[in-house]
Amino acid sequence: MVEKWEKIKIFKYIKKEYILLILIILVGFFLRVYHLEGDSLWIDEGFTITETNAIAHHFLPLLDSGKYLSRDLLLPYLLVPIQWIFGDSVVALRFVSVLFGTASIVLAYAIAKKLWDRNIGMITAFFLSFSYWQIAWSRQVRAYILAEFLFLAVLFFLIKYHEKESKKNLIFLIIFSLFGFLNKISAILVFPSLIVYFLSKKKYKLASVFSFLCLFFVLPVAYYLRTDFALTFNNYLAFYVVGYFWMYYGLFFALAIMGAFVAMRYDKHSRSIHCFILSYFFSNLALFSFFIEVDQKRYVFVLSSIIFLYAAYATSLFWQKEKGKRLAIFIVVLLVVLGDGLGVKNLLFIPNKQFALEKYTPQPDFRTAYQYLRENLAVNDTLISPYPYMDRIYLKRSSYALAISYTGRQDDYSITSGQVEYYSGAPAISSFGKINALRKVGNVYILLDSMAVGMADSRLVEYVRENFYPEVSIFNDSSGDYVYIYKLPILGLKENS
Repeated sequence: MVEKWEKIKIFKYIKKEYILLILIILVGFFLRVYHLEGDSLWIDEGFTITETNAIAHHFLPLLDSGKYLSRDLLLPYLLVPIQWIFGDSVVALRFVSVLFGTASIVLAYAIAKKLWDRNIGMITAFFLSFSYWQIAWSRQVRAYILAEFLFLAVLFFLIKYHEKESKKNLIFLIIFSLFGFLNKISAILVFPSLIVYFLSKKKYKLASVFSFLCLFFVLPVAYYLRTDFALTFNNYLAFYVVGYFWMYYGLFFALAIMGAFVAMRYDKHSRSIHCFILSYFFSNLALFSFFIEVDQKRYVFVLSSIIFLYAAYATSLFWQKEKGKRLAIFIVVLLVVLGDGLGVKNLLFIPNKQFALEKYTPQPDFRTAYQYLRENLAVNDTLISPYPYMDRIYLKRSSYALAISYTGRQDDYSITSGQVEYYSGAPAISSFGKINALRKVGNVYILLDSMAVGMADSRLVEYVRENFYPEVSIFNDSSGDYVYIYKLPILGLKENS
């Protein structure tokens, strides 16, 4: 009879635990899906949609410019069936990221519970569910949240393998590692981190297997090094640590440092797992701090789940002692109430329609700009745009491309050697004389946003400002970006006006 009563009590406790977890997940899902159409598409989402269109038409990543994409193709292939079913729906395409972002909450809970206990699992799930940045990146047609999900899947099956060394867990571990590489080529860093794990466990044969996988992918990685990496040593380490992890995660980052230190020192049973996690963290940090010439910090977004994992562990350590409970409550108050005052966007409890992403993520209001062009652009008119692939998404047509550098590097212009734009194949505008020739046929419109103004040929920007009429200036209150539309009337009209 006593035994039966105990079982009922346990059942009730487990039921309450999962009710709370389901509530956290559902609220996290709602925050991610709320007004999913609220933000205009930005240029990187345009990349992904263009890649998806190319695959949908050719079954291969063949762009209209004749160029083949060679990496980071998992998400576009996953989006193809969504596009076949729902067409051009931005909400449907973004919903895929919502699902991966929500699934990441579940995985993070399961990982923390397996590493430590259900309380830390619940805290980790809570952090991910209400994190501003987790929510924001779960609403984009980009692969960053998918990269996090795949890393968490690798970590989950590594922990399962750590508990029970079965071939099934090892196979799933390899599969999700390969998916991660197909999604983002920088996920190759999972393999050396797994080598660290197996060496710490003295499993030299498996360490050799993952060493072979590293060598197998040496060619695509070498191509990545040649195209995206700096040839010289760049010291951006302070920028990434202070400027990103502290400014964007604040006290979570401070807690994570303490949690990681304590876990490595005292959590002996899972020390090999912590070696894997921290080697992956620091290898990414070194890669994007020292060898990448661009300032975009979203490339290390995948590491935020590690920060929340160890921050949850540290929070639990405080909570175990009476004095620590007071400190934990104080920290939570700082995170929730004074977050923005500390320069941190931490936790979000009220649903947002629009999200401002990081500083180097241009988010002009293209939707309003293209709505104006849709209403005013005649058949014979010409549009000159730095983003012709965006023209095709919004207008189903493009005219001419304006050469810009997407990263700010002089060798990274959007125009290929064939003088066409890389993604759309639109011909590049080559001279001022060409613009005047186009005026004989119809009006000439030119679209410029905040980024294009700084990264296009300054002579052409000055020419536009001196000769074109400013038609529209649209400001995005959320991100602080502008988009401008200029017009040069058909030849003869300007002189008569």
